[in-house]
Amino acid sequence: MPKQVNRLAGIKPLSGTGYQARVSHRGFEESQNFRVQSEAQRWQRNLKADLERAPEGITRSKKKWYCSVIGPDGVTSETFETLDDAIQWQNQVRVLVSRGDPLPLSGAPVTLRGFANDWLESRYSDSQARKGTYASQLKRHVFPYLGDTDLRSISALGIQRWVDELSAKGVGAATIKGAAGAVSQILKVALKQGVISKSPWVAIDMPRSVKSAKARAFSVPELLVIAEGCGPYRLLVLVLGYCGLRIGEALALRKHHIDFSAGVIKVDVAWRRSKSGAKYLGLPKNGRSREVPIPLGLRGPLLERCQTIKDDSYLFTGVKGEALNGDHFRKKWFTPAARAAGISNAGVHMLRHTCASMLIRLNSPITTVCAILGHSGVEITLKTYAHFYTEDSFTAMAKLSDHIASYGIDTESA
Repeated sequence: MPKQVNRLAGIKPLSGTGYQARVSHRGFEESQNFRVQSEAQRWQRNLKADLERAPEGITRSKKKWYCSVIGPDGVTSETFETLDDAIQWQNQVRVLVSRGDPLPLSGAPVTLRGFANDWLESRYSDSQARKGTYASQLKRHVFPYLGDTDLRSISALGIQRWVDELSAKGVGAATIKGAAGAVSQILKVALKQGVISKSPWVAIDMPRSVKSAKARAFSVPELLVIAEGCGPYRLLVLVLGYCGLRIGEALALRKHHIDFSAGVIKVDVAWRRSKSGAKYLGLPKNGRSREVPIPLGLRGPLLERCQTIKDDSYLFTGVKGEALNGDHFRKKWFTPAARAAGISNAGVHMLRHTCASMLIRLNSPITTVCAILGHSGVEITLKTYAHFYTEDSFTAMAKLSDHIASYGIDTESA
């Protein structure tokens, strides 16, 4: 018995009940299922006719009509259920473009803030440090400028203005590039999901990265003057400057972290940033705990401090007894104390560099410096503090010259 041939091109019966209609047009294909054959034929006929009459700039994808118009700020696009709605919008926008008027948007807005938060949740797990980094960058540098903007109305010009404004406000090039990288990824996902038809990330000029300045350190007299200027937080400054702790590590210290019998500070926790930019207690930066020997000059002040607080209390606290906020300490105490001492552009992290510089000048092995600072490897210590070793090399060579001279060798006439 000959095989039955379906005489209706592009329509085939489904197993069970119903029909599937398919339309092919210049490389485009779309199919849809129907209960009765007449509905499948009507849909097929109408879609073919729409595809034939669709003007340039309007395309069909994922069962929707996409319309794009080139405006003064780049390409503006919209999505529609029917071709007639798309044509009407296209004509309206072309008139507005000719007048230089703002372009309209239809449908519910898709704000960058809402889309970015969904992107963070789906792309990164809570345990990933990058999630917290992106969340902080978005909260501080993206949302205040672009957060409430509809993704479909973001233009290359708008992105460039945002980048330029951040740069004008003194935001570092690396920070801007990090925030811009998050925005670029968000736009790529939006394009992939069909929220936008074309990414506005085109020829964006990013600020040039200035070569990182050498790590700066305070002299011991400067350190002591700043410590005195920080009043109730004098001990915090000395712990940071003499022990090389990161500010997040120092502010996470509790009484039980100070082991006087072993003579060490146990660094096994630090303040970190969550996905939303909120602070939380986690592991130190390299993910490993360490023990930092307590300098003799700090044992007395630390013991005195520990005798005045409970076992579970933080070592450094705010006015209400909670853990001291690092930003508050910097703005209220550290920066004013440094300025009063005549030191410009001083940062809290310079206290950590001060510890490193003193250890290096005392000829401490690089492995020792690395262990005290909590670096993941000596290569980081070398990269960060290479200039301190270079400066110290002149002193070493002077000592070598004196040593050679003690043998009566005239090196100048050699």
